[in-house]
Amino acid sequence: MTDEFDIQSRWPELFEQLGPAQRHSVAQALEHARAEGRQVTRQEVVDLIDETRGAVPPEEYTRRDMHPQ
Repeated sequence: MTDEFDIQSRWPELFEQLGPAQRHSVAQALEHARAEGRQVTRQEVVDLIDETRGAVPPEEYTRRDMHPQ
């Protein structure tokens, strides 16, 4: 993760519910999305964290990702 984009510092309250390995995985996925030119929104972070911690099934996460609110 670059110094310019520290998603965990931007919304630390969202990452509190994750363990260290989950935090790293989510941060890496979001950095990858950003590197591809996507603007990462707070809602995208919420959705990915929900899927990572099992609060929503993968199918629901995919639906949310394809049809953002």
